[in-house]
Amino acid sequence: MKHWRNQDTELDEAYAEMQLEPFDSRSRGETPAYVAAMLTMLAIRLWPLWLIIGAAYFVARN
Repeated sequence: MKHWRNQDTELDEAYAEMQLEPFDSRSRGETPAYVAAMLTMLAIRLWPLWLIIGAAYFVARN
């Protein structure tokens, strides 16, 4: 059984008619918005680090 990504679809034919390449996440380039979104996601995923930094700042300040 072929993988679903390897099957010919109507969408692939439509892309061929428009002479566009199918969407590939690697071809989007690192635009400023993409970089900003990735940095934001990284900051959100590292929330325990910000908690520790905030606690250390609070302790050092008092």
